[in-house]
Formats: sequence, structure tokens, C-alpha cells
Amino acid sequence: MLDYFFTSCASMTDLKHAMSMNRFLVVYGGNEHIDELETLSQKRALDTFHLDGKKWGINLQPLSGSPANFEVYIAVLNPHDRIMKDLVLGVDLETAINNVVFSALQSGPHNHTIGGLAVCLKHAQSTEFKAYQNQDIQELLAAWKPYFDA
Repeated sequence: MLDYFFTSCASMTDLKHAMSMNRFLVVYGGNEHIDELETLSQKRALDTFHLDGKKWGINLQPLSGSPANFEVYIAVLNPHDRIMKDLVLGVDLETAINNVVFSALQSGPHNHTIGGLAVCLKHAQSTEFKAYQNQDIQELLAAWKPYFDA
């Protein structure tokens, strides 16, 4: 069984792949393999979370949580807007976020990270991973039971 407290060897191998040395090839030829990898990663994300690709867009290019959150804020808010907003107000999130991520705040995708995500998402779909996560939930509930019963 994989140890899910640590990044898998397969993910680490993909993260240190040669793609990381040529990460800003956005305008050059030969990117069809990178495009295939990104499409595969997006499909795996949709499959992992049981999402409909016609309703959901997946952008794997943000580098981490803080820049990703900032990119969403820039995409949907105007200066002096309140941050708490109901999405039913008609914001086209997918287009707005994609335009902010590239090319407003990032000069290009980190292809090795997208490859690593493809591997992680494949692991997340496995029966072993799901069983391990369910066991974690059961252990957490057992550990917190005394606090809820008090």
C-alpha cells in the first residue's frame, strides 16, 4: 500500500521530469505533448471529483494556494468590491480565472507540476487511496468522539 502521508515516488519522479527545465514553451512549437498532459490532468481531476466537464472548468496552472486565491479575487472582483459575493450574481469564473492566471500573473504553466498532478489524481482514484482516506476519517471521528460527547 502507498504511504499517503508522503508524496509518492511516481509523483516525485514526474515533478523532477525534464519538463521542468523547459517550462515556458507556451509560444513555441512542440507543445502538443504538454497539451495532452494538461488535458489528461484535467480529465483526471473531473473524474476524481465526479464533475461534469460541461459544467466545470479545470485550470491546473496556478502555482499554489495563495496565488490561486489571489488570481480568483482579481478575476471576479473590481476595486473596492466586497470579497463576500454570491456566485449566482453572474460571474463567468472559468474565463475570468484563466485570463488572470495566464498571462496576467504567471508567464506560463509549470508543466512538471501539471504532470505531478496527473499522477496524484490517478492515485486518488485508486481503491487503496479511497480505503486509506476512509480509515483516516474513522480514526479522526474516534479521536474526536470524547469531545463531541462532552
